[in-house]
Amino acid sequence: MKLETFGTLPQEGQAQLLISNHISWLDIMAVNGAFPGRFVAKDDVAKWPVVGYLATQAQTVYVSRNKGTKGNTAKIATVTEALKKTAIP
Repeated sequence: MKLETFGTLPQEGQAQLLISNHISWLDIMAVNGAFPGRFVAKDDVAKWPVVGYLATQAQTVYVSRNKGTKGNTAKIATVTEALKKTAIP
């Protein structure tokens, strides 16, 4: 696995947003090992065996991914509020 970063990473203790592309759920576990934090995932991940349990234990924020834009404002507000509650080590 190759971890590639662009730019300067924030100093420890500063809020940060990490955006990454992934191929499988194993990639997500690796990213979490390198950069502990909370994740945003589609809500059906919570129902997946093993992975759903691990994601829930990691305080993943689940979002419904319906087609269209209906409800996007509420989804964004929910994610924003959930991430604001994340404690920065």
